Amino acid sequence: MAAYTAAPLTEVLTLACIALTFYGLERWRVAGLGFNRWLWVTAVAMAYSVLLRPEQGLLAAVVVPAMVWMVWQRGEERLQRALLPVAVTALCVVLPLAPWTVRNWRTFHVLQPLAPRYATDPGEFVSLGFQRWYRTWAVDFASTEEVYWNYDSAPIFIGDLPPRAFDSDEQYNRTGVILSEYNRTYNATRALDADFEALAEERIHDDPIRYYVALPIARLLNMAFRPRAEMLEVPLEWWRWSEHPGTSLLASELAGLNFGYFLLGGVGLWRWHRSGWAVHRGLAWAMVGFVVLRCALLLTLDNSEPRYTLEFFPLLVIWGSFLFR
Repeated sequence: MAAYTAAPLTEVLTLACIALTFYGLERWRVAGLGFNRWLWVTAVAMAYSVLLRPEQGLLAAVVVPAMVWMVWQRGEERLQRALLPVAVTALCVVLPLAPWTVRNWRTFHVLQPLAPRYATDPGEFVSLGFQRWYRTWAVDFASTEEVYWNYDSAPIFIGDLPPRAFDSDEQYNRTGVILSEYNRTYNATRALDADFEALAEERIHDDPIRYYVALPIARLLNMAFRPRAEMLEVPLEWWRWSEHPGTSLLASELAGLNFGYFLLGGVGLWRWHRSGWAVHRGLAWAMVGFVVLRCALLLTLDNSEPRYTLEFFPLLVIWGSFLFR
């Protein structure tokens, strides 16, 4: 139960850090851009968000340049001295990573300030062939739970794969043979990984646009607009109305509510821009930049998980509020 509740708590704290960072950034600007309490609030919020989730370094990647731009726009004669608070903020973000970096260097002899992409120890085998094959067809969160998370620990059934996972009958049969071999031991071996890699190479060669463009965009859209029902008793294939009309209706309503947040946020951002955000340009571009960078990161992921787009919601709420001013 502790592991089950840890992830939602981490997400809540991460969202709080994002909201606090942008709030602190604007209050820091209003307070004069110097050393004041809002500088420390912003720095601590960004530093803690990186400790919670390593990819939250994207937050500092947009906020620190926005702070530099704000200082530069003020037209300080002593620009270097005026930028000192920004430099201190950047240092505060990376400083908490120092103990982790030292520990990894002393223990594993690698320079690794953040957790690696696949959360593995240096030298540990990573099933890159399987990951690549999975990216040639995966879109929905259902595939993440039924296939991606099962690999190297639980059975994977060919019936759980969608039709787009096969380009021909021959490819279907080859995939079935590989999965049957895997299901004998549920162990991700190097030989199996080589088989998945060969299958992936063939599928990528047949349709590179699908692999490099269409599927990454489809996964991003699925993460953003799928019903937020992971914690509810809603089937993974929620769209199958004939099998469970009640829960399908609930899931559709949740999808509509989720889409409503994105719609209100988008229209609110447009209205904010139209009404003139000259005073808040640094804040506005930092917010937009954060969304753009996070989308770019999500386009590189293997597995579609809606929780990865929860970080958009503090900004959607802020932008949507401009519709009610």
